[in-house]
Amino acid sequence: MLNKYNFSREAITKNGISEVSSFFVGTIELEKIREVIFEYLKKYLLYESDNLSLDKKISSAMKNETVPDNTLKEMRNEVLKIVYSFTLKTETREIFEKIIGHNNIDIFDDFLDFRANMPNLKKVPTGWHQDIETPFVENKNYWKNFSLTCWITLNNAYKENSIELMPRKENSFNIYPQHYGRIGSVDYAKKSLYEIDKNLNEDNKYVVECKTDQCIFFDSFILHRTVPIKSNTPRFSIDIRYFDKNKIIKNKIKIHPKLYYFKFLKSKYYKIARDSSVGKTTKYIRNLFSK
Repeated sequence: MLNKYNFSREAITKNGISEVSSFFVGTIELEKIREVIFEYLKKYLLYESDNLSLDKKISSAMKNETVPDNTLKEMRNEVLKIVYSFTLKTETREIFEKIIGHNNIDIFDDFLDFRANMPNLKKVPTGWHQDIETPFVENKNYWKNFSLTCWITLNNAYKENSIELMPRKENSFNIYPQHYGRIGSVDYAKKSLYEIDKNLNEDNKYVVECKTDQCIFFDSFILHRTVPIKSNTPRFSIDIRYFDKNKIIKNKIKIHPKLYYFKFLKSKYYKIARDSSVGKTTKYIRNLFSK
């Protein structure tokens, strides 16, 4: 009989996506993140009672009021400090090791993330993209390696506010220019998947439903997007990522020709981002917790 790690590995190998898992339910760091979210957003949340649990409070309906950008930025920076320490935690790393099958793994530098899918946001929710696109464009060495994202929801994720995934065909490792934008008059970020590749069938997409602290794993070639929110209740999640240092799959990867243009165009921009105060802070945090 397969244990839960082998089952996850088998599902990921077949179509790039695991089953919903409860590896991190009740983890103290996730509760600390909810504390940060609530502290920044409590004046915008219509929670019914101070006796509610934090996950219920941050799942409350929101006032018809836009949260200031600087508030969201400060909240994000505070959350990311916890995300980095949580990612580097021995217990977190061991889960990735058991799913990948060995301990020769490492994190995606600068690509651990926090998502706030909220009503009244000025910013459009993240469209179809792959986690492998950015490391390729930034020329991070590990774009050539097999890698996994763990998406953990900090409150209940329903069809109305979750993420949408597109399973990939077994042994198919394509990188598309879906995340980056415009060449001339053509905006690739707004193209349908079928326009990018006629083999991509959006009929196969599905919405992930997870309870608080549950997660899914998917490899970095999976196309996914934020579901445009259809209610006034927010959803919060984090992304943590590790890559397999033993498994180089460069010879299996097919890169869309247009993506080379974006790699050339964006290289200087991403260097600026890496050298920013936020980029330096994340590197400092990693070094601190690696000691």
